[in-house]
Amino acid sequence: MGPDPSESFRELRPVCIKVSKEPSPQNIKTLEDKLRTVNPAHLTQLVEYVLFPLKLALQSANLTNEVQETTVGCIETLFTRAHVCQLATFEEMFNYLCMLLSSTERSPGALADIPEELKLAIVKCLSRLLQGSSLVVKGAFYSPRLLPILGHAVTVLLALSEKEKARNLRLSALECLSFLACCNGNLGWEPRAGADQAQDEDREALQNAVKDSVAQIFASFVPGISMALCRVITGDTKQGHAVIIQAIDLWSDVLSLVMNDKHMPIKPTDSKDVMSQLISLVTENKSSESQENTEASNLNSNSEKLDKVRNLSVDRSITWFHDTGSKLKIVIERLSVVSAHPNWKVRLSLAKFCHKILVNCTDSLQACVSTMADLLVGLTEDDYSQVASISRTALQELSQRLGNGEQFVI
Repeated sequence: MGPDPSESFRELRPVCIKVSKEPSPQNIKTLEDKLRTVNPAHLTQLVEYVLFPLKLALQSANLTNEVQETTVGCIETLFTRAHVCQLATFEEMFNYLCMLLSSTERSPGALADIPEELKLAIVKCLSRLLQGSSLVVKGAFYSPRLLPILGHAVTVLLALSEKEKARNLRLSALECLSFLACCNGNLGWEPRAGADQAQDEDREALQNAVKDSVAQIFASFVPGISMALCRVITGDTKQGHAVIIQAIDLWSDVLSLVMNDKHMPIKPTDSKDVMSQLISLVTENKSSESQENTEASNLNSNSEKLDKVRNLSVDRSITWFHDTGSKLKIVIERLSVVSAHPNWKVRLSLAKFCHKILVNCTDSLQACVSTMADLLVGLTEDDYSQVASISRTALQELSQRLGNGEQFVI
């Protein structure tokens, strides 16, 4: 039971009512200022209440870019100060923000014709939503049922990172995709009641289950992510080294997550049981059994949606790992142009990319080992000692794992 939010509710109520009646930029900014002063623990319990007038503002008849940008900024502040603990709220806002970035008239995945400032505000808001959601919600969200929605989000974020001109927007899109893939250990927020060992063990089990679930889901997106990020990495050097570095780092994180050797071969685990428990925790007044029946009923009632899920789902068999590795080899070979990039930080990121993949994916990406070894051999002669050092270390570790210390002479 959380703290009593009554006092905070009394402070927010008149401002929320004012925004509902008149969603002007000034009123929305007044609400945003109030959100910055309210107790975060109270605000977490009032997320749905505060979102209501803001969603009305985004649906108003005379919606301008200014009102839309101000409203999205206010929602970002809400997600920064509070945590989303309801799956329905998370799904609704995630899908809505992705749709704001999408064109409804052009091809699927096409970007909306809106100002760059508004796109940036939406991407930042989406990142905050992903950062501030609870671990339980995250676990229930990454399920095959939502593969089409997740696939759409990945497509939109990749399009932003590849096609936009504004460097800060491209960087924010790459960062948001990193949050979506739960890279850097960002698996979700969860209240800590104390240092109880049993609770810590339960939390760790949940984290591992969520991470495995994310890896399974993102297996469907590895080809598209790899090709798009490779185009970014090998693109015009005028785009700036920061974009290239972030794309390299993101790609290595996604491959290390999905193609990790620990997933080979696929063995039955209890992850399904853990995930079903997560779903039941975020569903009100329904048992896990009724939840499964509801999901099955929803899918059966929409054959087109069911076909999309089936087409996107991936069975990570040994054959799939080997076939994917062979295809990735062709893409990774294109990174040879980056080994001569004029910025040493880009070359350092490339060396770290190869090192990380070789540490985590030597078996699953056997087809790519020689390609990355060749890249590292070239980087051992780099003028910058950091680049040369990590390249030598990576090759030495690879030689030890292969049981032949003389395979790569440095």
